[in-house]
Amino acid sequence: MLAGWAWFLVSWLPVSGVIQAGGQAMAGRYSYLPMLGVELALLWTGREWIAPAARRAWAAGAGAVLLALAACTWRQLGVWQNSFTLFDHTLAVTESNGVAFNNRGFALCDMGRMDEGMADFRRALAINPAHAEANNNLGRLLTQQGRAADAVPLLRAAVREKPSSLELAPDRVQTLNNLANALAEMGRLDDTVAHHRHAPRK
Repeated sequence: MLAGWAWFLVSWLPVSGVIQAGGQAMAGRYSYLPMLGVELALLWTGREWIAPAARRAWAAGAGAVLLALAACTWRQLGVWQNSFTLFDHTLAVTESNGVAFNNRGFALCDMGRMDEGMADFRRALAINPAHAEANNNLGRLLTQQGRAADAVPLLRAAVREKPSSLELAPDRVQTLNNLANALAEMGRLDDTVAHHRHAPRK
């Protein structure tokens, strides 16, 4: 037990979330290595408690559990097929998830489904109007569609807003360039030059 829990604690501390790596609230992938310690503690302790005559039955039961878990893993792999399937599943099992709407919208745009992507960006902003990435993504698409006047307020919000701890900031230089491009579409060339000059310093 001591060896197993020592393994768990030592390998868990660097990935406990005290130091964030990205924009996740939780990251199950960081538990894979630490959980080996718990498994070792259970296996080694169980071996001492189980009578030798019963070990074959326990081994058969453990094999059945592993087969069931393998089937669950195979099923879950379909969720991770690509970004669209991942975030489509995320939205099916969560509520009011602006990050997932934004990310599914981005995946839809990559697939050429622009209208559906824009709808997802709008859903993300309905949940959190200060979502920097969604403002930037929707503003960029509106500019590409010739709707720069609608895009500018969104892009200004993307530049102005600071992302929350659960949201990755869009590239600030790219966002400023998107804003400058929208202003150029509106004929506001002085503002465009100012934003393009300002972008590299950000």
